Amino acid sequence: MKIKTRISPKEALIRQVFELPRISYSMLNTWLSCRQKSYWTYIAKIKRPPTIPLLYGGAFHWYLEALYKTRDLNLSSRSVLTRYQQENPELFIPELKTEWEMKKESFLALCEGYRDFYRDEILNAEWLGLELDFTARPEFAKNKRMEGYELELRGIFDGILKRGARYAILETKTRSALEDENTLLEYLSNDLQTHFYCYAYKTIYGEYPEGILYNCVRKPRQQIKMGESAADFHYRVLEEIHIKPESYFQRIFYKISPRNELRFFRHQLLPLSIFILFVYLYMSNISVYRPTERSAVFVLLTGFYGEDARIFVYRFDSSHNTALIGVIGIFKIENAHTDF
Repeated sequence: MKIKTRISPKEALIRQVFELPRISYSMLNTWLSCRQKSYWTYIAKIKRPPTIPLLYGGAFHWYLEALYKTRDLNLSSRSVLTRYQQENPELFIPELKTEWEMKKESFLALCEGYRDFYRDEILNAEWLGLELDFTARPEFAKNKRMEGYELELRGIFDGILKRGARYAILETKTRSALEDENTLLEYLSNDLQTHFYCYAYKTIYGEYPEGILYNCVRKPRQQIKMGESAADFHYRVLEEIHIKPESYFQRIFYKISPRNELRFFRHQLLPLSIFILFVYLYMSNISVYRPTERSAVFVLLTGFYGEDARIFVYRFDSSHNTALIGVIGIFKIENAHTDF
């Protein structure tokens, strides 16, 4: 005879939240930038059509991975691009063909210019890995009510590069323009992806990285001239990159503060992740605890008191009135005081 264990509605709710598809930076960023896009992407599962920036950035990352792994300074950017097209045919749709053909030669010149500018790094850099898919599970000191729950963070490290005795995360961005160092440092200090990746790294490797090496690459703006051949256009762009490499390549190092990273996780990443997971749960029409049929939606809000995290559940009825259902669990971040 099986004995059925009675689970309270609130406990059932929190279990459903933690059983949802896991959190990625893209999921968080999409939610923050556009709620409707978030619904289309993660609930309705509508795939957005490829764009030139998406194609450009993906192809450049593909080239860098091949270049750093082989350390081959004679590696043909054109052959790498051909392989990228063969592996990702869904990106090269007919609607983008004309625009991509206009940008392809300048793209190939940019790859070759990068290879020439960072020659020593390509030959000598020590890597922990390149294009690393990660799954990070932050550990919590759980009380009995929260036992068995974990938050899973997912993403891809562009690269993990050794700097002195420690490692740093390499984050490559193809941009339309470069910015001054102070502006970028301020941006990185508040960048959700920076903190998301640093905390994920700490969870996986047991310590924070030394920092983020922000690898900025500006896309060429030149256009092919009337009567100019593709080969001449390619050479013209590459020559300008060789003359003014600082206009195309920029490195900014953002040093990590473990105290700030832990504070970010506790006060921003954790509550935001749980909240968004719950919203996706509701929007996916998964059964949730509803005291009455008129209940429209529940919202999770996470409040922090010292080292404690408390998840509050509110109910919104059809008249937009709110009622506090209760607190679903109190838990602590493990060894929070020893992370500094």
